[in-house]
Amino acid sequence: QAGVVAAMGLYALKNNVDRLAEDHMRAKRLGGELERMGLILPREGRVDTNIVYFALPEEALVSADELCRRLDEDHGVKMGGGYSRPGENNVNYVRAVTNMHVDDKGIDRTLEAIRSICFG
Repeated sequence: QAGVVAAMGLYALKNNVDRLAEDHMRAKRLGGELERMGLILPREGRVDTNIVYFALPEEALVSADELCRRLDEDHGVKMGGGYSRPGENNVNYVRAVTNMHVDDKGIDRTLEAIRSICFG
């Protein structure tokens, strides 16, 4: 089994490393747009990788769990909730991850779905 995992890793290094910059660019765009929408990003909104954490403001119409469920069921967008950071009590972060299967149109659709679900 280790050989199969090693082969997948080698394939990824040979074929996908150069395009990671695209994932990071899309994640930064997603984070910036979420912050402009009024969602809360840790680390003063810095997004350094293809992972974006965000929390919903008090005025959001749904909880983080409900947002994740509706994104999946209604829009086919997979996100995870229930993340917290040390020292931040009662903050429930949602995690979004960009990857080779997420293009610019996917980011646009995701942002519109989040806006609609959270704010009506």
